[in-house]
Amino acid sequence: SSYSTLSYSSVAVQGAHGLRLDGMFAAVSDSTMTNNGGGAYALFIAGADSNTVTRSYMSNPSGLGAYLLSGADYNTISLSTMLAGGAGSPALYITASDFNTVTGSYMSNPSGHGAAFDSGSDHNTISQSTMASNAVGSFALYLINSASNTVTGSCISNPGGRGAYLDTGADYNTISLSTITSSASATAAFNLNGARFNMVSGSYISNPAGYGTNLSAGANSNTISQSTMTSGDAGSMALYITGSSSNTVTGSFILNPTGSGAALLSGADYNTISQSTITSSALGVRALTIFSSDFNTVAQSYIANPAGESVRLFGGADYNTISQSTVTSDAAGFGALAIVES
Repeated sequence: SSYSTLSYSSVAVQGAHGLRLDGMFAAVSDSTMTNNGGGAYALFIAGADSNTVTRSYMSNPSGLGAYLLSGADYNTISLSTMLAGGAGSPALYITASDFNTVTGSYMSNPSGHGAAFDSGSDHNTISQSTMASNAVGSFALYLINSASNTVTGSCISNPGGRGAYLDTGADYNTISLSTITSSASATAAFNLNGARFNMVSGSYISNPAGYGTNLSAGANSNTISQSTMTSGDAGSMALYITGSSSNTVTGSFILNPTGSGAALLSGADYNTISQSTITSSALGVRALTIFSSDFNTVAQSYIANPAGESVRLFGGADYNTISQSTVTSDAAGFGALAIVES
């Protein structure tokens, strides 16, 4: 029903939804919704618009926490906690629903996704919130086939796997003023896989045991600005672009003291890094590597590795440009800039 109110209440069930909203303009506040079922949800908003949930607690140890499905538009969840359990059950799951807002909230599933936007979930916003996971095959934030969504002022964390993952069709999304972290080996804190035209600004992206940011498989025309990307792993990079073109990194800090700072590899073409700092302090690696990638530009940037080469272009790295930049190394037996077979 529409225009309903639920406040200061507790709803607890086993094999059914905790609370289902099918109408419009319902107001839920200061309430608890819990269930324990894989095929049911603590909060289920199905094709219902303009509802509000605030200062509430939603928990399902065996499945989805909060689920907005098929035309659930213009809803707001604020100052609330959403918890889930199970690999296939996000704490917050939005599919085919638009213009929803989540603010000041906590979304967590230690064995699955924290928050997931799926197929046709567009123009949604998550702000001043935390999304958390602790699973190898899951993500704190996952977007696929969803466009023009915004995440701002938020913490996205998965110590056991990837922090944020923007998959194919996740285009024109924005992440700003946020922290994206992982502590998993050989894993990126932030992945763009075939996702295009996304913007990241004013954010901190870090994985001390793996990659900071990874753009792959046609992740084209994305922009990262005024951000910091770090790695602390000898075999990883703070910024890793492969098979992806026309991306821009500007005004950013790219650091890996034990390995490569940034690497553009195997068909990473027409990318631009400007007004940025790229550093490494490791023997035998480079601050910036460009391999088998063409028509890239580095401008007005500082690139340094006091223990080894700062920049190496090789393996058919052709038509690349470095301009108005400082490239420096203090290491005996190494060149600051090496161009080999290009």
